[in-house]
Amino acid sequence: MTGPATAAAAVYLTLAGGQYLFRDGLEPHRHILSLAENGTHGWIQVTNFLLTGALTVLAAAGMRRAAPPGDGPGWAPYLIGIYGLGLVGAGIFRADPGGGFPPGTPDGVPEVTVQGAAHFAVAGIGFVAVIAAAFVMARRYRRAGRPGLRAYSVAAGTALLLAWVGLSAAPTQATTLLFVAAALHASVWTAVVVARPSGEVRA
Repeated sequence: MTGPATAAAAVYLTLAGGQYLFRDGLEPHRHILSLAENGTHGWIQVTNFLLTGALTVLAAAGMRRAAPPGDGPGWAPYLIGIYGLGLVGAGIFRADPGGGFPPGTPDGVPEVTVQGAAHFAVAGIGFVAVIAAAFVMARRYRRAGRPGLRAYSVAAGTALLLAWVGLSAAPTQATTLLFVAAALHASVWTAVVVARPSGEVRA
């Protein structure tokens, strides 16, 4: 079921890129995409999270149904489904303003509200799930003899993990930009593995 995953990647990248290009004050080296939920046009990012999350859940369900009889889908579809639910949750619970966005917001770490904490909790669960999915698929590709896809999944999972740890430990312009790039690429990786799930072996 490659359609929903491809659509999710296209929507996510288009809306994210458009906002970084055209929304006043939103900068990828300073602001993670969650902050775009705030401000006059915050509904765009809320819609982005909700729509791409729902499409990702559909893609995960299709990936699970497409598994060959007797092999089973392994953990990857479930983990990708959790990633999609994390995106939906990130749309339901808005992140708190901070880091100077929207314009006029004080720079630095925002005061955390219950809704903001819920946003990062559900988004964090989804992010961990897609990291785990990358390594699960790398193992599956190795056993199926698909070295290119295995290397791609290892690289994607490693980049996501380093980006998450780096932003959590030292939120600088460099780690913020790495996180933004890795988070955007997660949708691309998901579309690729849903299209090439390698059902030959159990993950």
